[in-house]
Amino acid sequence: MKRTLFVLVGVLVAAVASAETWDAALAKAQAALPKMFHGITAADVSETPVPGLYAVAVKHRILYVTGDGKYIVRGDLISAASEENYTAESEGRLRVAALKGLSDSDMIVYGDKSLPHTVTVFLDVDCAYCALLYKEVPKMNALGVRVRFVAFPRSGVNTPSWYKAEAVWCAADRQGAYEAALKGKLDFSHPCAKNPVGTEYALGMDLGVTDMGTPTTITDKGVVVFGYRPAQIMADIANGKQTM
Repeated sequence: MKRTLFVLVGVLVAAVASAETWDAALAKAQAALPKMFHGITAADVSETPVPGLYAVAVKHRILYVTGDGKYIVRGDLISAASEENYTAESEGRLRVAALKGLSDSDMIVYGDKSLPHTVTVFLDVDCAYCALLYKEVPKMNALGVRVRFVAFPRSGVNTPSWYKAEAVWCAADRQGAYEAALKGKLDFSHPCAKNPVGTEYALGMDLGVTDMGTPTTITDKGVVVFGYRPAQIMADIANGKQTM
C-alpha cells in the first residue's frame, strides 16, 4: 500500500515538475500555503526526493503539497527501491528539534548525560502503565539509556491529575514526590504558581500524545513509542536494534 502511494504521488506531480523548475514551484507552493495553514512560513516548506512535491512541517507533522499549491497529500512517502520512509525520518527530526526546547531542570531525570542514549517520556502521575515504565528505569540506565520524564496529565487542565503533576514538578525533590504520588501520599493541595506543566502538556499535544497514550516515549532519534515496553525492548529501540 505504501509503495503504491509513492508511485501515485510520482504520477501526480510529473506534469508539474515538467512544466516548472523546482525553485519556481517551491516559491508558488510557499505562497499558497499560508492561506491553508495559519502560521506556516516559507521556512516550513522544503523539497522532497520527488520532483515537484514539497514537504510542509505542520506542528511537528509532515504533509505534502504539489508545486502549484493545489493539492495536499497526507501519508508516508516511501522509496520503492530502498523502502526508506522519508516521512518518518522528517517527522523524527522535527520531534528531536521540539524536545531541544525543554530543559533538564524542568524534567525528572534518571541517568547521567554520559549514557549513549536518552529517551523522553510524557508521563501522567495517575497512569498505571507510566508507573510500570518507571520501575524499569534502573534497568534502562544499566542498558545505557538515560530517561527524562515530562508532565502530561492526560485528563487536562484543572483536574486532580493536573494538580498532582504540578505538585510533583514544584517539589524540590521531584523523584521523591513522584514516588509519594505512586503511594497515594502526595499532598497536591498547594502547587507553586510557576511550573512547566502547562508548557510540557502543550508540547505533548503538538507531538501527538493523547489522553489514551501515556506513557509516550520519544527517543533521541525522534522515534515514538506509545505505551509501556520492558527495559530491554526500550533499549533496543533506542539503539536502533528494533523498529516500531
